[in-house]
Amino acid sequence: MQDHLVRRSDTARDRMHRAKKRPQESRSIRMTYDDFARDAQTLNLNIVSICEILPEDNLPSKYKSLVLLGPDVQTFWPHFINQLEYLDGGPDPLDRWSVRIISGWAETRKAKAVYPFNGPPYPPFYNWALRSGSCHRSPLHMLVHQRNGLLLSLRGALAVTEQLGQTIFDAPPCDSCLTKPCLQACPVSAFDAIGYDADMCQTHISTNDSTNCLTTGCTARHACPISQRAERSAAQSAFHMRAFLK
Repeated sequence: MQDHLVRRSDTARDRMHRAKKRPQESRSIRMTYDDFARDAQTLNLNIVSICEILPEDNLPSKYKSLVLLGPDVQTFWPHFINQLEYLDGGPDPLDRWSVRIISGWAETRKAKAVYPFNGPPYPPFYNWALRSGSCHRSPLHMLVHQRNGLLLSLRGALAVTEQLGQTIFDAPPCDSCLTKPCLQACPVSAFDAIGYDADMCQTHISTNDSTNCLTTGCTARHACPISQRAERSAAQSAFHMRAFLK
């Protein structure tokens, strides 16, 4: 009887010891920014920025950070054109690819996938990008990014439980751009101080298209000096322009 009580006591202590260790073990496997960046690269994505989640974002309180995601400049396009979503002739191939890839990743990390095209109401990706500090409002009112220029594409985001902090880069790149060639590049002056005339842009592309925007990409976006260093292929730009017309 006494031996039996000792064994039960030892077992209880063991259970208590294991219970105390669990939080430490959980903390030890929490993801860092570098972990997420490595994961993203294996999926032909890049982390565009990190944004702190605020109460007004209407996301569950357990999530602390948003990892904003865009295509990897070097690897995305060669990968994407060989995927079923691109080849099957179905609608919205890039959106469907984004959902498959990012949702699958979210499931493995117990995160929540969020997409800019899910709505209405649509998640405020523009405001999230500005809040992150690594994206800025350009003279065209579009987002500009230190690495991608005006060729920034946000494919989705992961809401994660980790507090990853902000990805603050330098000052807005347009502040030091003296000539601002993007403002003069549009052949129909679709951009002004008030905003962007999408209808005027679409009409030009689908009729006259004097600057071949449809086949080589938006002239104004490509006029940005940072965009010119982003190395996006003409085929990828043409794909985005065709999607814009639909």
